[in-house]
Amino acid sequence: MKNRPIISFVGLTHLGLNYLAAASKKNFKIYGFDTNKLKVKNLNNEIIEYDEPGLKTLIKKNEKKIFFSDDFKKLKKSKLVFISKDVNTDKGNNSDLKSLKKLINFTIKFIGKKTKLIILSQSRPGFVRSIKYDHNNLYYQVETLVFGNAINRAVKPERFIIGVKDKSKKIDSDYLKYLKTFKCPIFKMNYESAEITKISINLILASTITTSNILSELCEANKANWRDVIPAIKLDKRIGKFSYINPGLGISGGNIERDIVTTIKLTKNKTPSNILLKSLIQNSQYMKDWVYRIIKNNKLLNLDKKNNIGIIGATYKENTNSMKNSPFFELVKKINKFDKIFIFEPKIKINFKKKKVIQTNNLNEFFSKNKVIVFLRPFDKIKIFDPYLRIIKNKIVIDPYGVLKDKSIIKEIKKYHTLGTI
Repeated sequence: MKNRPIISFVGLTHLGLNYLAAASKKNFKIYGFDTNKLKVKNLNNEIIEYDEPGLKTLIKKNEKKIFFSDDFKKLKKSKLVFISKDVNTDKGNNSDLKSLKKLINFTIKFIGKKTKLIILSQSRPGFVRSIKYDHNNLYYQVETLVFGNAINRAVKPERFIIGVKDKSKKIDSDYLKYLKTFKCPIFKMNYESAEITKISINLILASTITTSNILSELCEANKANWRDVIPAIKLDKRIGKFSYINPGLGISGGNIERDIVTTIKLTKNKTPSNILLKSLIQNSQYMKDWVYRIIKNNKLLNLDKKNNIGIIGATYKENTNSMKNSPFFELVKKINKFDKIFIFEPKIKINFKKKKVIQTNNLNEFFSKNKVIVFLRPFDKIKIFDPYLRIIKNKIVIDPYGVLKDKSIIKEIKKYHTLGTI
């Protein structure tokens, strides 16, 4: 840590903790600040609210370099201060930038005039330039974390996208020293270009997800199998092996939806653009209803009679405890005519107002009591279901992501549904 600047992260949400942990791995002395005293107390007691693979382990491994505090006066020691609070969004996916600006203005009161202030939090064009701080010492760093793979992306970024006052301005030596420890390309541009880069990434991902869902449904209607198509598409260099072309239940998580909504607002006078952007939201909602459409149209079920249904997975994706915009909530609302709804979700404890919705970790009870089994998200630890495959054969199974891999088992299931194939 000799000759390395002290770094602080303000806002100990998912974003802040993952970047904080990554910085500690690079041998920097790190301070983590938050106005929430209970959050700080929990972190000092090694209680981390985010179920992010590797996060707790990395913080524990580097605990001698990390200091959590709610005393903002200690910020004076830091040469680099990152604003790293996740931006909350409402039900319409609109960003709450007022609380972010409030945190930034509060932080500015405690730092030196020459301290480098870096906004990591999700922004929109014009936001960073509106901050009343010396723009020569103000930066915007685009974050591209992914729930469930955040630590890996924070420790080994593909590149850094840095917004500066204007493109001709050099990046501060201390900040550059920090960036270079990650050994990846650095793209420098003005604030607005960096802010739009973040939005662009998510909109391209959204369009890929939506197009894949449209083509997946086309396969279902034409006796084709989208899962056979995927490997061939991924070998096209213009698309690539990491493209988002697996069919799914719409767009969830909040970040991509937030940037679609932001862009709709920014292009409000461009009708064709708005039609396209709004179609991304509409298609996402349409796909989130896919499971319900299967249930509603299944001739083996009568929604007016007593049936139990079991849902595996309530978080919006594997390896996270986030439920933001998960298709789970809408599905539970729409299938309330079932006698009981059993939930198997090991990642998070869910509080239900309705007594008929029961969360259980007893898989024997789960598979035995339900007529319908729904795999609502991908599941990485599929072997835990192996002992119950004998029971599953007698069920109606809805498996949009193709969690079940054994074709011999699938053939024996009473009725099996998956995305992208008949």
